[in-house]
Amino acid sequence: LESLFNYQTLITELTKLPISNCSLLDTGSASVEAMNLAYFHHKEKKKQFFVSDKVHPHIIETLRTRAKVLNLELLVDSEDNINITDDLFGFYFSNPNTYGNIKYFSNLIKELNRNKTLVISHNDLMSLMLLKPPGEFGVDISLGSTQRFGLPLWYGGPHSCFFATKQEYLRLIPGRI
Repeated sequence: LESLFNYQTLITELTKLPISNCSLLDTGSASVEAMNLAYFHHKEKKKQFFVSDKVHPHIIETLRTRAKVLNLELLVDSEDNINITDDLFGFYFSNPNTYGNIKYFSNLIKELNRNKTLVISHNDLMSLMLLKPPGEFGVDISLGSTQRFGLPLWYGGPHSCFFATKQEYLRLIPGRI
């Protein structure tokens, strides 16, 4: 229990988001859980989920599979082309992205927050030692691999994944708290 508490404390300190679970299976499944959380938070009434085209391709394909099951419209495009509508329930991006570029989307995230669209960032945990934490610029959910912190492959599947969020989503967070 102490190790789990230390892990959760590390994640909340690096992401600046107050709630962390005790890890998920891998980044793909954690991404799907984040999309599920956003969808169910909006009581299944909104049907559009926007994904940056600069997210790792395997994550996009995992999200596409789940969106098909839930009959959701998965929009994969450049962040510049996002159309903020009343039907948009989530925005997913990577920071750094699949090409290693760092972008915070501060103005876009402010608009999405005003629209009550959940913002999800896929982060490299090690990069959060230097980069601005997602909780400080309006992100609702932060997730990513913990493998760079030395966690071996047999600790939770392919590699364990961190998942942190705001207090208001506590009842919807996947995994153990």
